[in-house]
Amino acid sequence: MWRVALVGASIGVLLSGCGNDEPPTDPPGYKATSVATAWNNHLQAFKSLSDLAKIKLDYDQTSILRTFNDKEDDNTKLQEYTGLDQIGSYYSQLWQDITSKSAAIDVKLTQVSGSSDALPQVRDANGIRTVLVVWNSPLAGYERATGTLVFDSNFKIRVHNIVYTKPISVESSSNSRRLASVSEELVKYRTQLTATDPATMVPLYRNGDSVVQHFEWNAPGDQYKTYESHLSISEFYNDDLWTGLDVGELTLTISDKVDETARVGFILWKSKIGGKYLSVANTFVFNQDFLIMTHTVVTAKPAGGVLAVHGNHTMLV
Repeated sequence: MWRVALVGASIGVLLSGCGNDEPPTDPPGYKATSVATAWNNHLQAFKSLSDLAKIKLDYDQTSILRTFNDKEDDNTKLQEYTGLDQIGSYYSQLWQDITSKSAAIDVKLTQVSGSSDALPQVRDANGIRTVLVVWNSPLAGYERATGTLVFDSNFKIRVHNIVYTKPISVESSSNSRRLASVSEELVKYRTQLTATDPATMVPLYRNGDSVVQHFEWNAPGDQYKTYESHLSISEFYNDDLWTGLDVGELTLTISDKVDETARVGFILWKSKIGGKYLSVANTFVFNQDFLIMTHTVVTAKPAGGVLAVHGNHTMLV
């Protein structure tokens, strides 16, 4: 059997500047007159992953935003941001972390209208003005995130508390990488392969430049496919390689053959007898930062395929 464990490092969010916070000017036609309208503006800006001016309209100089990763055991890791510059910096870095992995945000409870009656997560009565936000971004490593927004009488966010769940092994920047050889990267690849988590697999590739080239000998349709972004590479693993694969019974036939000078590695593995793959040959070419730039994968499945359970369905893989 092939058994491995994950080891990770935490990610911090840095502040950039606490200079002269100038309140943004509300655009023509925008003035929040209820929690529902403020939430509508906030939701649109948040999901844009880029509209910093729009999202800052919901805060002012006295707003406080706090974040905490509940994977941490140290309460000193609580981050606090006050005022428009610091809060804007938080969103800029959050969005960069997500978009750098070609990921998106999936916001739950997103019904929006002019009436809070249609918004079960909104409270705007008897002086209580709050919104509960629930979202995730699995490809970027955010398994779960919840936020509570508390508004003042001017419908500005007074307090915003965010708790998220992000494995500390997921790094937001290649600067945090400490591996310095192809051999070490191949060990890490095999670890992530058996973990079947795209959030820890795709950071091994350079987003936008890396390519996975996959050829399947016994494919009923297209035998050759390419995957050229973090999102696309994630789909290769989730929707193709890992579907119906029993990762607990993999056999390494050729393990970690390496040319460190050329930054090339080679692995060949198989499934157990009766499993999904007769053979999976992998060649990796790394750049100077030891990110995978080219990954060729040549697979051979049994000619008749094998039956596997995928979700609620039994399918031929």
